[in-house]
Amino acid sequence: KLDFDAYVDPQKQYADVVIEVFPTQLIPDDNERK
Repeated sequence: KLDFDAYVDPQKQYADVVIEVFPTQLIPDDNERK
């Protein structure tokens, strides 16, 4: 489990950044299309 956790933790940190960044980039595009 230690190896699995070491592999998953960085993935979670990267996913959190993507989740925070993408909505801010996608929302303006949606507003422009509408």
